[in-house]
Amino acid sequence: MRRRTLAVSGIAAVTLAAGTGIAVASIPSGSGVFHACYGKHTGRLRLIDPSQGQHCRRTENAVSWSMTGPRGPQGPAGPVGRTGATGATGATGATGATGATGTKGDKGDTGDTGPQGPQGPPGMVFSSSTGQDSPVVNDAGTYFVVVEVTVPASSQALVEDTCEVSDPSAFQRVGEFTVAPVQNPSSPSTTTFSGLIPVSQGTASFQIHCVQETAAGNPVTLAGSPAWWVSKVATS
Repeated sequence: MRRRTLAVSGIAAVTLAAGTGIAVASIPSGSGVFHACYGKHTGRLRLIDPSQGQHCRRTENAVSWSMTGPRGPQGPAGPVGRTGATGATGATGATGATGATGTKGDKGDTGDTGPQGPQGPPGMVFSSSTGQDSPVVNDAGTYFVVVEVTVPASSQALVEDTCEVSDPSAFQRVGEFTVAPVQNPSSPSTTTFSGLIPVSQGTASFQIHCVQETAAGNPVTLAGSPAWWVSKVATS
């Protein structure tokens, strides 16, 4: 079976994938965790949103990761102190008489409010746009890019298209995402892709291009303007 793929590029290559129609506001989760499914046979990754009822298939393994680094290893145990000598056992004293039950005390005063805790880490801030070009990024670093495209209806019953996201000035494809073929030729098919793109220097802007996977390799004119969301997640 042919595949529909999406390639995400910049100066270097690191990518992640998400399922159709992800809810951007819920990726990552409120606790800063990304949830994804890892193909057992293809080795490809796609982001999911469990709060929207999305889950992994039988051909996938579930994986997750956080923007916070892993906890460091436990340090070595300190030296064991010397055991002191055991004292002699004293004689058991006689049991005293049970005292009378005291009266119930008054309710204590409400304690003072504790100090405010430290501010949590900032969440991802997305820049969005609609059009062939993504929002422009001016700083070096790693960016989380999400793009939604609508492929038009085809005259064929089964069609597969290759879609690539790239920086036109770089002329380099850095990754790809597998998408399901269009199976309904009577209506357009909307798909959302996502991935991480490292930018080493200079200004970058990304574009998406789709080509029909046929012998002719004809370009596919999208049914509408792509929708983009771009957020910086790490600094180089």
